Amino acid sequence: AAYAYCNLHGLWKADI
Repeated sequence: AAYAYCNLHGLWKADI
């Protein structure tokens, strides 16, 4: 993934 961020549920999400 190019980056990751914490979503509103407090979980880490990774996107291409």
